Amino acid sequence: MRRNSLILLPFLTTLLCGASLYAQGGSEAEPTPEPELQAKQGTPGLWQFGIYGGGALASNSAEFVTLPGVISCQGDSVHYTGGSGGGIQFAGVVGMQPAPAESFLSHVGWSVKASFYSTSSTFETEERIGQSISPTGELSPIISRYVIDAGLTTLAVEPTFLYQVSQNVPIIIGIGPTAGFLLGATYDQKEEVASPSGATFADGRTERNARSGDLEESNGLNIGGTITIGYNIQITPLISLRPEIGGTLSFTDPVPNVNWTQNLFRGGISLLFNPTSKESNPLGPTLGR
Repeated sequence: MRRNSLILLPFLTTLLCGASLYAQGGSEAEPTPEPELQAKQGTPGLWQFGIYGGGALASNSAEFVTLPGVISCQGDSVHYTGGSGGGIQFAGVVGMQPAPAESFLSHVGWSVKASFYSTSSTFETEERIGQSISPTGELSPIISRYVIDAGLTTLAVEPTFLYQVSQNVPIIIGIGPTAGFLLGATYDQKEEVASPSGATFADGRTERNARSGDLEESNGLNIGGTITIGYNIQITPLISLRPEIGGTLSFTDPVPNVNWTQNLFRGGISLLFNPTSKESNPLGPTLGR
């Protein structure tokens, strides 16, 4: 019996050692996984506000003899028939930018500009007022040129519906009405000898009837329509630039009882801010210690 116990002793010892090692291996804690790093970028907010600045080219369709309060010496059959000019525009902007997705409405946004315009346009017409005799006795017609520079200062409100083509093509088309309140209308006029070279008026000068001042009458409210096309450039999640070109078509005349309509072709750039933009932590949620 004692001999059998001695034979089983090494076998039992081996079993006990193996069980002990297995228990120690199963109780080892699994390594804590590394936190997953999440790189998230800020999402621009839909609301925007900012400023706009640009220039404008004025195209004037007209047919009039003179403007209210402007004394002119040309005949009643001599009309101003058009003119050109330019000006500046500054505006405050507020609105909601489009955020294109699958639905049509996600491509649509809106904006409102409170704009200050200042434009100046030049009108010219000519009339034959007599003849001149050259030293050789040759007769030449004397042509007088009448010039009026008309300036308009306007405060306008421009609500605009916006449509962005797609998320990857940030071209934004805008269309809407405009209501302009005329703050001031001025004129600067003169008459000058257009030809022949060297001819003068009776007083020996080449220019006369120079006057300037405010137009006696003007329309306080002018209505029109505006269409624009712009390109949105996202500088940061908070800031974007939007260069744009467009045109304003006037439905009313700036001066009552005068056939004169001013249309504008304009270009400029907006600096826009997204106040609702939020930036997330690039490392994800804060890890507890």
